[in-house]
Amino acid sequence: MGSYADNSTMDITSSAQWSSSNTSVAEIQGNQVLSRSLGNCTITSTVGNLSSQAHIQVTPPRLVGIRIQPLQSTLLEGGRLSYQALGEFSDSSQEPLTQVTWSSSAPIVADINPTGEAHALTPGQSLIQASSQNIVANTTLTVAVNQTLTNLTLTP
Repeated sequence: MGSYADNSTMDITSSAQWSSSNTSVAEIQGNQVLSRSLGNCTITSTVGNLSSQAHIQVTPPRLVGIRIQPLQSTLLEGGRLSYQALGEFSDSSQEPLTQVTWSSSAPIVADINPTGEAHALTPGQSLIQASSQNIVANTTLTVAVNQTLTNLTLTP
């Protein structure tokens, strides 16, 4: 934004010359600053003999959400199911999380090991929880009765 002697202002973005002190960290494309790697640099805008600078730091994206896959599953007693936690990050990216704490609200119904594999123990429901960096997600696991066929009758 340019300020003039009469106290007026005007957007002069398109008429400015832009530069980065470290293009391996951030570079200028058109009127945008694009991050390239983690680090620090200074962005400079110049119009005529005036310039202004902004110091920026490119940091890793923050975890903002977790999505558990699959959602709302049903298993028979004795069955097993592997869950996956997908991280949602501040830069809109998504990737599987490797450092997750898994838990079951009803370990008598279903337990879950540190790698996200649930084991259905007795009929009922358990809330399966994944947490990482103070972000938590839940899904419901229903354990159904595993009925055993005890008799088969053929009728003419």
